[in-house]
Parts: sequence; structure tokens; C-alpha cells
Amino acid sequence: MVSILKKVFSDRVPPGWERVDPVPIMKNPLPDVRLRETARYRITGIGITVRLLIVTAKREIRLMEKDLLRPEITVNPVAISIEKTGLHASESTRA
Repeated sequence: MVSILKKVFSDRVPPGWERVDPVPIMKNPLPDVRLRETARYRITGIGITVRLLIVTAKREIRLMEKDLLRPEITVNPVAISIEKTGLHASESTRA
């Protein structure tokens, strides 16, 4: 999982991964941030889908991976990673 996340965060997605259109998050369960899915990859052979989210703070916030464990955001997660957990207002990070 660490290898997969590193590939996505470093924009080195292997050619065998199928890019799928991002899906809007219908209801954002986190009032202090905006969430936007920018990419989705299906890794054939192992049955994993990787979603890349941009998380933008509406105010100064400390975000943790467990905050994204919401049914509106993910279903049956194997791993969640956030690049930067402490955000100032209007600052963004990838998850």
C-alpha cells in the first residue's frame, strides 16, 4: 500500500492502472474543509481503487486520516494517507 500511495502522490502512475473519471463527493461530512476528487485509478489484478482528493481548509485545522473514514468519502478503505495534516485557512493538501 505504501508503494501505491507513493506512486500516486509523486504522479508516477504505472501505465497498467486504469484511470476512471473522478466522482463528486455528494455530501461533505467535514464542515471545516472542502473535498474534491481529482483522480481515480483502478488497479486491475488486485481489485483496488485509488482516489486522490484535494482537501482545502476553510479555517485553521488539524486533519487526521481517521477524519476521512466516513461513508460519504470512502467505502471499505484499505489505507488512507494525507500529505500534510496541519492546514491554515485556504491551504490545501492531498489525501
